[in-house]
Amino acid sequence: MQKAEERAKQEGRSLLVLDTREGDPSNLLYTSMGYIRAGRIPHYAKSASGELHATIFYYKQLI
Repeated sequence: MQKAEERAKQEGRSLLVLDTREGDPSNLLYTSMGYIRAGRIPHYAKSASGELHATIFYYKQLI
């Protein structure tokens, strides 16, 4: 993630946006890296079993 953020800065980007399934361990990783929760969309991400889960969107200002 740090390399992706560095690359984005080099390319002049000022904001990164990502999403992940609600309840996934990555939620803790992203918040620990300074990403801010922006919203939730229900029934968005499909698991391998076919079940639909909510997704959480995060953003981080780079500049």
